[in-house]
Amino acid sequence: MTDNRMNPRRTAFEILKNIERSGSYSNLELSARLREAHLDPRDAGFVCALVYGVLERRITLDYILNRYLTKPLEKAHYDVRTLLRLGAYQIVFMDRVPDSAAVNESVRLARSCGCSFAAGMVNAVLRKVAGGGVDWRSAGWEVRYSCPRQLIDFLVGAYGKERAEGILAASLGGTRTYIRVNTLRTDVRRLQELLTADGVTAEPADGVENALAVAGGGSLENLPEYRDGLFHVQGLPSQICAALLDARPGMRVADICAAPGGKSFTIAQMMNNRGEVFSFDLHPHRVDLIRRGAARLGIGIIRAQVRDARESFTAGEKFDRVLCDVPCSGLGDIASKPELRYKDTYLSEELPALQTEILERSAAAVALGGKLVYSTCTLSPRENEDICRAFLARHSEFRLLPAARECVRSVGGMMTFLPQDYGGYGFFAAVMEREE
Repeated sequence: MTDNRMNPRRTAFEILKNIERSGSYSNLELSARLREAHLDPRDAGFVCALVYGVLERRITLDYILNRYLTKPLEKAHYDVRTLLRLGAYQIVFMDRVPDSAAVNESVRLARSCGCSFAAGMVNAVLRKVAGGGVDWRSAGWEVRYSCPRQLIDFLVGAYGKERAEGILAASLGGTRTYIRVNTLRTDVRRLQELLTADGVTAEPADGVENALAVAGGGSLENLPEYRDGLFHVQGLPSQICAALLDARPGMRVADICAAPGGKSFTIAQMMNNRGEVFSFDLHPHRVDLIRRGAARLGIGIIRAQVRDARESFTAGEKFDRVLCDVPCSGLGDIASKPELRYKDTYLSEELPALQTEILERSAAAVALGGKLVYSTCTLSPRENEDICRAFLARHSEFRLLPAARECVRSVGGMMTFLPQDYGGYGFFAAVMEREE
C-alpha cells in the first residue's frame, strides 16, 4: 500500500488526530474519512477497531506509555501522542497484530506524517511496551476501565459501587449491533434465513419483539435485504422506547427529535402503516434522511418536517402519542461513542434546562387520554428522574404509568436500563398519560 490514502493505519491516525484537535464525534469522523479512503471492507474494519479502541483505552494507554517516557505523554506533540497510542493499542489489545508489525508500521507512519523527528523515540518506546512489564489490570478503576475519576465518582454516587463497576465494564468493547425487522414486508424467521444465507448471524434479542442481534457479513447497508427495505439498523433503546409509546393503527403520533428516523420507522411498523407519524428534526439534511429511510422501508404514513423542538405547537394541534427523546449527555452511549467518557456534559446546567423546555412544549401537544414518553440515552439522574419529577409536580393533568418493562431501577414507574443488561446500551424512559 504505497498510497497513504489507502493505508488503514494512516487513515486511523488522521481520524484520531482530527478528533483530538476538534473534539468531533468518532462516528462522524469515521464515516467521512472512510468514504474518502476507499478501503476494502477488511481494512475499513481495522480502521474502526483502531479508532474506537484508542479512544476507549486512552487512559490505559497513557498509563502504560508514561512508564517508558522521560516526560509525561501530555507534554508531547499531539501527533506524537496519537502515534504512540495507536502503536501501543495494537501491541496491548490486538492479539492478531504482531508486535513487530505494530512497532515497524508506527515508525514508518511517523516518518510519513511529518514526525520523523520522533521516529527513534516511537521505535524505542513501543519496543519497551512490547516487552511488557506494566500491570495495568491491577491498577485502579481509572486505568482498568479507562475512565476519568470525575465520571467514576458520579456513577458511584448515582448507582453504588457494584452497579457503577458494571457500567464501566460494559463501556468497553463496543455494543452489539441490532436491527429491527420491517414487519410490513417480512417476519423474523424469513429475515433470519435470508441473512444467514448472506453470512450474517442473526439471533432474536431477548424480550424485544422483532429485534435481531446481528454479527458478521460486513457492512449491513450493502446487503440486498437492507436495499430491499427488510430491516433498519436500530439500537435496543430506540426499539424499546418506540414500543413503550404503545402507538396503534390509525393514531396521530409525534416523534419530537426523530432523526435519523429509526424510532419513527419502528412506530410506523407497529401501527401497520395506518395513521400519521410526524417526524420532526431541526436540520433539513437530517429530515431528508428520515424521508429516504421511510421510502426504502415502504412506509407511507411518516410526515418528516423541519421543526425546532423548543417551539410551541400551534393552538389545537394534538397527538395521541408523543415521543420526546431529548438531546442528552449520552452516558449510556459510551460503549459506542468512547470519546463521551472524557467529556463532562453530564455536569452541564444547560442540558437539563433544554430538556425541560422540550418536554414542556411536547407535553402541551398531547391529547386528552394520550401518552407521552420522555426518554434519554444517558444515565444521569439530573437529566432523567429529576426532570420527570419536576415536570409532574408542575402538571397534575399527567400521571406516571407503572414500569412496563423489567429494569434495574424503577422509581415510581420511571425506568433506568443499564448497559450491562442491554448489549452495552444504557438509557432511561418514563411513560406519562394525560388524564381526561
